[in-house]
Amino acid sequence: MSDFLLPTFLRQTPKASLAAYFVARDLFSDLDVGQLRPNEIAPLFERLQALPEDVNAQVQRDFQEIALLAHKPNVVLLMDEVRNVRPDLVGDVLAIENSHGLAAWFYLHDDPDLVPIRENCLRIARVRELSFTKAKRRKGLPNCVPRTDEETLGVMANAISQLFQQQGRGRRCVVEHYRQLKPPTHIFAAFPEDFPQARAEFETEGLRWPSRRPALNVAFVYRPDQGTLDVSAPGKRKDVDALLGIFMATALAWTGPLPRHSERCFTLQNLLDPRAGFPTEPADGIERVDVVAMHLERLGSTQEVHVIDEPLPLPAFQQRLADTLKFRLDEARVVGVKLRVTWFAPDGGKARTATFSLGHPDSHDLRDLPEHRVIWRYLDRWGLQE
Repeated sequence: MSDFLLPTFLRQTPKASLAAYFVARDLFSDLDVGQLRPNEIAPLFERLQALPEDVNAQVQRDFQEIALLAHKPNVVLLMDEVRNVRPDLVGDVLAIENSHGLAAWFYLHDDPDLVPIRENCLRIARVRELSFTKAKRRKGLPNCVPRTDEETLGVMANAISQLFQQQGRGRRCVVEHYRQLKPPTHIFAAFPEDFPQARAEFETEGLRWPSRRPALNVAFVYRPDQGTLDVSAPGKRKDVDALLGIFMATALAWTGPLPRHSERCFTLQNLLDPRAGFPTEPADGIERVDVVAMHLERLGSTQEVHVIDEPLPLPAFQQRLADTLKFRLDEARVVGVKLRVTWFAPDGGKARTATFSLGHPDSHDLRDLPEHRVIWRYLDRWGLQE
């Protein structure tokens, strides 16, 4: 995790959770960690820095994994999995208000049902940190259950290995499958061997330049309900297309040409951000942009909400959502929106309007009309297009 900072982590994590961690690891028995003030980290920081090198490294790895699980999307994922596997624990988990405390609770529990949940969520969280772009998305895939057995994963790994061997790397490859229940998602993470590298590392004896064989990160994210496939992989278009072909042939038994790619993909989540807006240029003569309707899903559940109103400015519509929804806005995912653009009326004339809809990931009803061409120019500026 590139954004992990130990002092920040120590401040954000409840001291009771840190105390439980150190008790489990048999560390700092002479320091009452639970009694430290929220921002009092100096005594703990100094103790951590004084640990033997191997122990310090293990603690920091653990803390980085807890911090990763504490990210809001990953907390939602954890809760979703608990509801499906151990609904009797939902009340206990919901009682933990701090996200870092909740992640630490999962990390420390050795319940045989919770350990697989934690490990699966960690793997999915690592995949989410990879780069996915619209240029590598495919749509129009069949709604089917992919093959995930060991034989299929082995065939896929062998094919990916052979592909990268053409570049002089990829002698070994492992493919793992992770599943997310809501929304139904299948994640295939492939780890082909990269070129050997020599990087400066500190070891017990001092600075060394050991030779390493790191693994590349390749991931396929398949959403059968939407018929979409996202891929994160190094290389140019032809390399990505080759990987897509391997996935389609092995996991989906696809024998035809590759499905079409999405020319445009929409991201609508920032419509819930109080800082969002619809800035325009005076030369385009736009008077205002209003929200007419919004389609939301509640994270971690199957609940859907359609909110329809008279056209309202975005701040007013956000306030209406906050006043009427039975859950918080940070628990909502925007999957569709209807907007209305109104131009200034000419003297003695009637104002022009254009009402259009966008849906995640790539649906819209914009056409090749003069008003719609103006709107296309603004979608990036409004933060609605990937």
